[in-house]
Formats: sequence, structure tokens, C-alpha cells
Amino acid sequence: MEVITQLEAEANVPPAKTLKLPTEPMKFCVYMIEKYGDDYEAMTRDPKNYYQCTAAQIRKKIKKFKSIPSQWNAYLRAKGLFEGEEKSDEYLIDINDITKKIEEPAAMEE
Repeated sequence: MEVITQLEAEANVPPAKTLKLPTEPMKFCVYMIEKYGDDYEAMTRDPKNYYQCTAAQIRKKIKKFKSIPSQWNAYLRAKGLFEGEEKSDEYLIDINDITKKIEEPAAMEE
């Protein structure tokens, strides 16, 4: 009987949620963090803010991005700020590819 109750208890535990942002919103968050840091007002005026999100909406998107360990840890690892064993569910984030888009407009203006 003990085995049955243990199995029933395990079966009643809900599975862990594995929420992940799609690639484009994730790149949007990384781009904005890299370019503006925590200046959400400046983010609202960026040309990449296609949907004209408000500062509060952008803050909410970035907060959601930071709350997803598989993506946030991958970002920190790409920046060299996170050490430890890489997990199989982490995304591969190419910071150079995303930040290259930040530097290109400045080079064109010269």
C-alpha cells in the first residue's frame, strides 16, 4: 500500500512549466539591454521598437526574459558573466551578431 500512495503522490504533482520566449522577442530584449541598459524611456524611441511599446511594456518583456533561466543564463554566459556547467536546454545566444546591429548605424553615419 505504501508504494501505491507514493506513486499516486508523484502522479498528482503537476509538471514543471517550461516557458520560453520566441527567438525574435528574445533578440529584442538582448538588443535593448545591450544598447540602453535600464533606460526604458530611451528604448521606447529606438527604431527597433517596431510595435511602439511603452516603457512599461518593454520593462515587462525584459522582466519576462530575465525570469526564464534557460534564456537568461545563456545570455549571461555569452557575456561572460555566468560560469558553471552549460545545461542542455540553454539557448545559444550570439551576442556579437546582435550587438553588430547596434554598431552598424554609427559606422554608416561617418
